[in-house]
Amino acid sequence: MTRRVLFVVALMAAGAAACAADVPRYVAKDDHFSIAPLDGWRAERQLGSVVFVQDEVGEDTGEATIAVRSVAKDWAERRDTAQLLAATEKVLRSLPGAQVSGPVKVDKAGAAAFAFDLTWTPEGQGGARFERRHVVVIGRGRVLHLLHTGPAGSLGDTRQVFDGVIASIRDEA
Repeated sequence: MTRRVLFVVALMAAGAAACAADVPRYVAKDDHFSIAPLDGWRAERQLGSVVFVQDEVGEDTGEATIAVRSVAKDWAERRDTAQLLAATEKVLRSLPGAQVSGPVKVDKAGAAAFAFDLTWTPEGQGGARFERRHVVVIGRGRVLHLLHTGPAGSLGDTRQVFDGVIASIRDEA
């Protein structure tokens, strides 16, 4: 390549990086994470987590939620990754009627990430089964638990949104 072509390529890459840095993000300051904005979803605080709920729930959108729970890594650092995943799996298996698979490694730039998939029968739901994809992201200063949850068979409608959360989440500790 000529110097001129290399210069143009470098200039384009720098411009793209600058544009990416200017994109607004949803920042959960108290929970030390940020994600790309979720259009059509609103953030709520529930049981110590940030929970994203769809603005309009209907036949086409389902009833899925996306929750993010942030835990200080200094607590988790006393455990290695295997112990952290084993503890997560133990909690998931304790859910009523739980069937759990995983953990499996998830592609996540800049962090180790692992996913569990499960179904269970929550109390108070009339015996209805629910499903969840639970992704554990081990960041620089935080361990982030991302939970995509809904009635059994409903997560496919919002899977791309959840995958976008996984790809865009940043540990802001």
